[in-house]
Amino acid sequence: MSPPSPSPPGEINCKIVASLEGDSGDYDFTLDDTIYDVKIVCASGEINLFLAPLTICVRPKDGLTADKTLFHRHGVGAFTPLPASDIRPAYVCGTTQVLSLFTLGEFALPDTGFAPDAETIFGIQPADLAYATTDLSLNIPELGLNMPIVGVPQSPNGWDVSWLGNSAGYLYGTAFPTLTGNTVLTAHVWGADNQPGPFAQLDDLSFGDRFSISAWGATYTYEVRSNALYSPTSLRPLAHQDYDWVTLLTCQYFDEESGEYSYRRAVRAVLISVE
Repeated sequence: MSPPSPSPPGEINCKIVASLEGDSGDYDFTLDDTIYDVKIVCASGEINLFLAPLTICVRPKDGLTADKTLFHRHGVGAFTPLPASDIRPAYVCGTTQVLSLFTLGEFALPDTGFAPDAETIFGIQPADLAYATTDLSLNIPELGLNMPIVGVPQSPNGWDVSWLGNSAGYLYGTAFPTLTGNTVLTAHVWGADNQPGPFAQLDDLSFGDRFSISAWGATYTYEVRSNALYSPTSLRPLAHQDYDWVTLLTCQYFDEESGEYSYRRAVRAVLISVE
C-alpha cells in the first residue's frame, strides 16, 4: 500500500494510517482477498473528505498489475472502481476525494451481447439485480431507436445486463442521466432471441451525429465526439467528466473460441442543448 501524501490546509500533526481489514469476502466483494482502510488523522481528528482528488496506490501481492483496478467503498455502499492513475510503476493507482476502504480487482465492462447464431435461455432475474424503472428515454435518430432507460445496479463483480431486452441500461456508479459527469448507457449488441440488439449498429455513429435523452418534460441533446473500441477491462469509457457527457456502450466482435466478445464499443457525446 502506498497512501497519499497531502496535508490538508489548516491542519497540523497529520499522519497517514493504512491498515489491513481482513478478506474481501467479509465485505461481500470477491475480486480480491485483502481490504485496506486508509485514513488521514490530524490533531483535530480523522479527515475523510477532501476538496481535490487524492491518489491511492496498492501493490499487488502477485506483482501483476495488468487488468487490475482499485476499488473503493465508503459507508455501507458497494465497492466501485476508481478512475485509474499510473503515477507509480508496479502499483495499481486510483484517484478519489474520500478515504475509507480499498481493494484490488480485475474489473470488466459489462457483457452486453449473447452468442450469435443461437437462442440463449437464462435464469430468472435475481431480486438484488432488479433494474430500476425511470421516466427517461433514449432517442437515437441515426439508428432509428427510441428506447426506455432503466437503472442497472452494480454487483461485486460489475454489472449484469442480461435482462435488458430492448431497454438501455444506465450503469449505477456513473453519473445519473442529464447530470454533470459521464453517464454510461449500455444496450445489447445481440439478443438472447438470436436477433440484433438495439446497439447492433452503434459503430455507425460518427463525429457530429446527435441523440437525445427525454427527461422531466425536457429534451437533452448530445453530439458525438468519438467512437472507439476498448478492451473489456479498460476503465477509459467510465472516466469522469466535468461537464454533462454520455457514453453509449456495447460489445463487438464475438470470439467463437472463447465464447466471449473481444471488445467494447464506446461512443462518447457531449451535451449541446436543453429544450
